[in-house]
Amino acid sequence: MKLGQVMKELTGLDAPPSLLEYSAAFEEWRQANERTASFDRMPKDAALIYDLPQEAMKPIAELYPVIAADERLSLLGSFWHYMIFYEPPGTGGNASAWPLPDLELGNRASIWPLAVLVSGSERASEAYNKLGVSTKIAMETLAFGGLYTRDYYKRYGRWGLSELGWLRHHVHARIFRLGRLVFNPVIFHWPFLTVRNRATGAMVTLCDGDVRYRGDGLPDGTNNRREPDAWRPILQRSDSLLAGHPVTPEGIVQQEPIELDPKEWEEVLAKGDPVVDVHIPSGSKLSEAECEEAYEQAYTFFAHYFPSVPFRAFICKSWIMDPALARILPPESKLVKFQRRFDPLPVIGDERQTYDLVFEQPDIDLSTFTPVTSLQRAIIDYVKRGNLMRSSAGFTLWPQTNLHMLQPSIMPLPAALQFDAVHEDAYVAFWLQTSLKRVFPKSAPEGGSQLSLTTARNARISFQACLKNNRPLSLQVECEAEAPNGIGVQVRRVGWVPQAYLSEDVPLEELDGSAYIPGFVPDPLYPDRHAKISAFTNQAFWITVQIPERVKPGQYRITVSFSSPSFTETMNLSADIEVKSVIIGKRRSFPVTHWWNADCIYDWYGQRPFGDESFEWIAKYLKNMVDHGCDTIYVPLFNIRSPEIMERPPQLLIVTEEPGKYSFDWERVRKFVDLAKELGFERFEWTHLWSYGSSGGRMSTPTRIYTERNGSMELLFPEDLDGGGEIYRHFLSVLLPEFKRFLLEEGILEQSFFHVSDEPKEIENYKKSRDLLKELAPWMKVVDAIYKNTSAAIGLMDAIIPDARSANAFVEKRIPHWVYYCVIPRGRYINRLFDTPLIKVRMQGLVFYRLRTLGFLHWGYNYWYRYCEGQQLVDPYTDGAAGQKKLPYGDAFVVYPGEDGPVDSIRWEIFAEGLQDYALLQTLGVDPDDERLGAIHNYSDFPRSEDWLHHVLQSVMQ
Repeated sequence: MKLGQVMKELTGLDAPPSLLEYSAAFEEWRQANERTASFDRMPKDAALIYDLPQEAMKPIAELYPVIAADERLSLLGSFWHYMIFYEPPGTGGNASAWPLPDLELGNRASIWPLAVLVSGSERASEAYNKLGVSTKIAMETLAFGGLYTRDYYKRYGRWGLSELGWLRHHVHARIFRLGRLVFNPVIFHWPFLTVRNRATGAMVTLCDGDVRYRGDGLPDGTNNRREPDAWRPILQRSDSLLAGHPVTPEGIVQQEPIELDPKEWEEVLAKGDPVVDVHIPSGSKLSEAECEEAYEQAYTFFAHYFPSVPFRAFICKSWIMDPALARILPPESKLVKFQRRFDPLPVIGDERQTYDLVFEQPDIDLSTFTPVTSLQRAIIDYVKRGNLMRSSAGFTLWPQTNLHMLQPSIMPLPAALQFDAVHEDAYVAFWLQTSLKRVFPKSAPEGGSQLSLTTARNARISFQACLKNNRPLSLQVECEAEAPNGIGVQVRRVGWVPQAYLSEDVPLEELDGSAYIPGFVPDPLYPDRHAKISAFTNQAFWITVQIPERVKPGQYRITVSFSSPSFTETMNLSADIEVKSVIIGKRRSFPVTHWWNADCIYDWYGQRPFGDESFEWIAKYLKNMVDHGCDTIYVPLFNIRSPEIMERPPQLLIVTEEPGKYSFDWERVRKFVDLAKELGFERFEWTHLWSYGSSGGRMSTPTRIYTERNGSMELLFPEDLDGGGEIYRHFLSVLLPEFKRFLLEEGILEQSFFHVSDEPKEIENYKKSRDLLKELAPWMKVVDAIYKNTSAAIGLMDAIIPDARSANAFVEKRIPHWVYYCVIPRGRYINRLFDTPLIKVRMQGLVFYRLRTLGFLHWGYNYWYRYCEGQQLVDPYTDGAAGQKKLPYGDAFVVYPGEDGPVDSIRWEIFAEGLQDYALLQTLGVDPDDERLGAIHNYSDFPRSEDWLHHVLQSVMQ
């Protein structure tokens, strides 16, 4: 028997050509699967799988032997079974419109689609099993078979099914019910292009020429009305121009085109992109909370089960998307709230779906209908005024939709537990993430399997390779990175350190990790490619890429791979780096200094102060500072922390006292200076000469100077010696000429900065000491940090260093200045604490450049002691607040003590990249008043946007 002939005999209609074209494929399948679609028995679990009512199962069961006994019905039933369960949804046309065998079955023909649906129930269930979807989601999704069956009975008073075409998505596991909503992965096919401003985040949707539009801005054919002079939009795209007709917030297309600069806008949604279609099943009211929960489930679900698909948006076409609903319903309406999530897309639609779902009659005459609900009344009143309802569409971007970010890759990894069953739904997620977002132990992924970055030459750039162990067992992994020849790449494991409290006096939006603190925060970067990841926990690896200046401009790929004894294969991710032609030069005329503590180093490693071994380890830390952009080194001629009394003072200069006479041994100082020069330091900062912490904060005593007496180091002067008295004056009169002679011999006098006292509070007292220094050493260029009475100190120093809060006034008055921060200021000001957003740390390079800052100082490079309690070491890996509850975490240090030298922190790496940004702008000769930097106003008012930063850097490198 020929299939076409059988179809005409049973239905009285010619078979649609779109259906018959699959007859050859069907015959081949039928010969290989003779009993697959047999109707001589009904699958036993069909009612459970589809949630079919038992009352409907009886007529289905009665129809099965009728089909089995008739060769023609069996052939047609097998063909329908093949098309529904073996060919993709949509092939052969809409199955709901296929002709039924009513010539043979009469009224029982309405059961026919149900009989076919039941015939493949086992295959439908298996489709979800193969995908690994939970039984709960599979059953809730396939239960639409029962829902549509009940709807049919409610409308027509008999059992049947009119939604078989739509259910093809369900039986192929192409659609999923997740809570209140239903989600269907599809390809975006509407003729729109959405772009987003890189700096502001504003979005614009433009139309292309696939559809004509009427004078009212709606697609020609909307509500079955066409206009002979409908116009066609034009979309122009080039490297220098993006022009087209925008969609207005009201959901219509504007006839006047607009022009955009492609350099300022990035594409976020275009025809052909993968998206997720949202459907609203009938049932309970559309609760906002339930919808939000459903979206959250969808993010996780599709990342897990469709890891290689870079979804760009949720879309929805529905009567609920009709813009008229927002005009006729109150703002608190659940329908309006649902619609408000989406940006409008004007697509062809009419009122039939609205009438069908609101009035249960698609062709109803509203003039004769008596409304029962407030929605029905609102629609009837609106239509009576001459308006039309229409289904429409909208989109809302997928979280983190960005040219640089996709979705995580998922590796199913079942976990067999000792005290429980095997967790089949366990998995590991992998993603790449920029360096400006911390990965906390429980934070959500903010990246995908690919990442795109742009940089200059002679630069370093970093990103993170991350994984989430979504399993109830720990996991051993190794992370490796491979770069093309000539490009360096380093992999380090991101470690966790505890933080007991958030920084105070900081707005919540200016804190990073507030949802996870108290808790563990990411900071140290261990030189280790291996990690043991606890159950249900994240782990990040820090990837640093070094781009030498000799590398040719172009695209380069960094391949990151994860391996584990638990994996059957290696997981590979890729970061594509576009290297621009510009070569970053050395930063000029912007000194950066960090006060380091030699005693923390030699105490931590158990070494003799400034012995040969100590110098070897000090060299490692000094090199680390140079590598991170420091060009100025604090030379501990005397003790850097003048208020404290120490047994092992970090004092390079050996001072010997004889009655009325002082002598100095400069050998260790010279050795240190030569080492610093060799490592790359260009400027030298010298010890404060007066104490800043004694006698109520006044500079009434000299800085702490030590000499050796009886085999131990003791103070040269009494603690309360008058810093302006004759004894100290005499000491300085002997020291300073020798000091100058040493600086001249080393050739570093002009490259040196000198201090009177740190953070002076009594300006008159400071002035006395400054005047004494001018008398004895007029050649000294004095710079000092100050946070009180800053205006009164102007002119007393060759360069003033106000804290970032006080410095805002200097910016406003255009007074030249350095800047510093430490424990203060916090709030919206620049800083780099454990909970400072990394974008604020990275932005500092641009902030310094824009504000013409003269230099930067920070006190805490490696302070690993209890704060101001002498030389009592703390473990920085467990105590980030220097043994004090009043200090913010991360203020005292940016490096940790490692087995082989310094262990960098994330904050230190990002700060260095910010200084690199400064050097880039300086290399290119960018004017600090360039309009691209205009959003930077002072040390607290500047952009916190990663997109803004990348846009500026890319624009200057063009």
